[in-house]
Amino acid sequence: MTSEQRPPVEHIEIQPSVDVSVRRSPRYGRFLLLGATVGVVAALLVATFSQPAETELPEQAMTYSFSTVFGFSALVFGSIGALLFGLLALLLDRTVGRRTRPYTAEHEHVAYDEPEDEPVDATASAPVDGTVAAPATAPATAPAQPVDPDVNAQTRA
Repeated sequence: MTSEQRPPVEHIEIQPSVDVSVRRSPRYGRFLLLGATVGVVAALLVATFSQPAETELPEQAMTYSFSTVFGFSALVFGSIGALLFGLLALLLDRTVGRRTRPYTAEHEHVAYDEPEDEPVDATASAPVDGTVAAPATAPATAPAQPVDPDVNAQTRA
């Protein structure tokens, strides 16, 4: 950091605490994906064990390949599995979601003030050989810094 650039000034405003209630809910996407996966595994089992033996077929019988049976079964059983697990997620949301826990939330607002630009003495930063150096420019905005919620954990306890 050079003498021309100064860090932004940080102001933290702590607003009053608010009582909130938090309830748990299932992740629907994961339930749907798990249901579709269970359905595809069931389709694999159906396709594996539903193939007739060569001796059981008449001469002109129309047969389907393993991939055809598996693909069609995967569509059907995967959709049914996703539907059933989605309904299970809704049921869990209704029963487990009734319980809420009260918490106290603290809201902190962090604001950054840019330092005011002051005129810089041009002779102090000029090179010795007599050439003119390009002026150093400060960034237009302060970089965003994440707020760590654990920083104030000791002051709250």
